[in-house]
Amino acid sequence: MIFTDKESLDAVSFNNDVMKFMKESLKVIITNPRYIFFGLKALSYQLRAASLRNKKEKEGVHVPPFLFLSITDRCNLSCIGCFAKAHKRKEKQELSTEKISDIVTQAKRIGISLIFIIGGEPLLRKDIFKITRNNENIIFPVFTNGTLLDEVIFENFKTQKNLIPVLSIEGDQWNTDQRRGKGVFSSLKELSEKFNKNHIIWGASITVTKSNYDQVTSDEYIDALLKKGCKLILFIEYVPTSGSDSLVIDQDQRDHLAKISKEMKKKFNGIFVSFPGDEKEYGGCLSSGKAFLHISAFGDVEPCPFSPYSDCNINEVSLDEALKSDFLHEIRINHDKLEETSSGCALWNNKDWVASLASQKNHQE
Repeated sequence: MIFTDKESLDAVSFNNDVMKFMKESLKVIITNPRYIFFGLKALSYQLRAASLRNKKEKEGVHVPPFLFLSITDRCNLSCIGCFAKAHKRKEKQELSTEKISDIVTQAKRIGISLIFIIGGEPLLRKDIFKITRNNENIIFPVFTNGTLLDEVIFENFKTQKNLIPVLSIEGDQWNTDQRRGKGVFSSLKELSEKFNKNHIIWGASITVTKSNYDQVTSDEYIDALLKKGCKLILFIEYVPTSGSDSLVIDQDQRDHLAKISKEMKKKFNGIFVSFPGDEKEYGGCLSSGKAFLHISAFGDVEPCPFSPYSDCNINEVSLDEALKSDFLHEIRINHDKLEETSSGCALWNNKDWVASLASQKNHQE
C-alpha cells in the first residue's frame, strides 16, 4: 500500500502527539507511589512502540497506537439504549483464548501502545487475565459495568499494574440505575472505595446523555471521582439507537464537550478524554486505523466499536494484513466525509456510506 507524503507526515505527527499524551498520563499515574516503577517501564515501552510504528510506516503499513478489542458480545445487563445490543452482529464463535493471546502478541510486535479490552461485559471471560499477565508492557484499560468483580478478579487488578479497570457510570445513583439497572450504582460505589483503599488506579467511562450532562461535567462531580482514586475520565458522547434520540446531547452541550478535556486538565490532576470531541483537533474521525481500530468478539476487523462493518476477519488474516484492508484505507483517504460536525459521531452519521464500502469490498472478494 502506498501512502501519500501527507499521510506519512500525519502519522509521524500523530505519533509525536501520542507520546506527549502518554508522558502526561504517566505523570498522573506515578503520583500513586505503587505505580512509579511501572510508569517508568511503561514509558520505555511507549518509546519503543512509537519507533516500531514509524518503521512499519516506512514499510507501507500504517499502525495505529490504539486497539479496541472486544473479547465477548455477551453482557449480564440490559442497559437502556445499549448500542451493542441494538446493532447485534451476526453471531459466530467468540475469539478463543489462544487467538486473543496471538492478537496481543502481533499488536506488540508492530508497536500498538494500548489495548482497550471491551465487550459486552469483558469480565465474563476470566481467561483474559492470563493473557494480560504475560504481556506486562502493554497497558490494558478494561471497561466493565463493575457488577461481576469478585475477589479473584480484584486480585488480578491489584497485582497486574498494567490493568486499568474503567468503570462505566452515568453520574449519580438515579442516572446510573435508571439506565443500567437497580443496584448498579451501589456496586460501582463499593468498588471505587475498594480500589482507593488498596491504592489501585482506576478510570471512569461516562456515557454523556442529555439527562446527565450538567451533572457529569460539573467540577463537583469530577472532583469527587478524583478524590476516590480515579485517574482517567472518559466522556463518551451517547450514540443513538432506534427510539433513544431523547438521550442525545444538544448542540450547545456538544460544543462544550469538545472543549471539556482541556478545561478539566487545567483544573484537575487527571487524564481526561472526550470522544468524539477530542478528534476535532486532528481534523475529525480517528477510526479505521488512523489512530485506532476495533476487533469484534468474533474477529471482524472494524473501523470502530460503533461501526460494525468489515471486509476481513483476524482468524483468517494477520494483523499486518488486516491493517492493509482496502475497506479501512478507503475510509481514511475519504476523510473529508468524516470531519466532525454538529452531528456528533461521523461514522454513525455516515453509516450507510461505510456499510456500502464494506459491501463493495466483500462483493469484490
